[in-house]
Amino acid sequence: LAMFDSVTSLLTTEAVNNAETEKVMNEILIKLPRAIELFDKNEIIALMTIMKKNREVIDSARVILEEVMVTGIFHRLEEMIARNPELFAQEKIDFWRNAHQHEEIPLEKALSLGTIQDWIENRTKKLPYNEVNKSLVILLVSSFARENAFYNRVRTEEKKKKAREQVKPVLLELAKNYTIVRKGDIVTEEALEKIQAHGESDISLNISSIIGTVFIIVIILSLFISLFQRSIIQ
Repeated sequence: LAMFDSVTSLLTTEAVNNAETEKVMNEILIKLPRAIELFDKNEIIALMTIMKKNREVIDSARVILEEVMVTGIFHRLEEMIARNPELFAQEKIDFWRNAHQHEEIPLEKALSLGTIQDWIENRTKKLPYNEVNKSLVILLVSSFARENAFYNRVRTEEKKKKAREQVKPVLLELAKNYTIVRKGDIVTEEALEKIQAHGESDISLNISSIIGTVFIIVIILSLFISLFQRSIIQ
């Protein structure tokens, strides 16, 4: 946005002064060398013309550019998805602006330099301008839009792990002869969980009973063998 403001301010000043295009290009080269590659000579002429006649077009471009940057433009998003499709199975992505600031957004809303052009074109359809002015808005926004978000796999996994650790297990006590679901009733998700929990409880109880029975049998057999050996010795 700072670069946008600097370039448009310079172009506005030169347009008001009716400066020659070559002079404007030299001014940009001297004062804003990083911006000189953004526009060619014909685009400079078009922008200066619109700045003299309809400044609102520039203001609209700034609003949309700010909107884009707030939404966030991901660094190498398509390449990242192609290499790690399993990371986005839930169709959501953690949007990181820095090591601490992040939010989870639907993958379909994630922007990249590869998809930003379509987004800007759709956004400008709502503007009350002719096609020439809309194309200048698209030119300005796409020229100054920069990647400002990234996917941090390590930080995302740490966040998910922390969230899992903070989830407390839900314990449910089922009383003896408690009716979970009656014949003909619809089995809800809650009822299904109770049935599954009851089944697991039965399994654990059966295993405990089997272990106890085996233990008793072993003791009885040991006593029997001991008594039998003594009778033989006598």
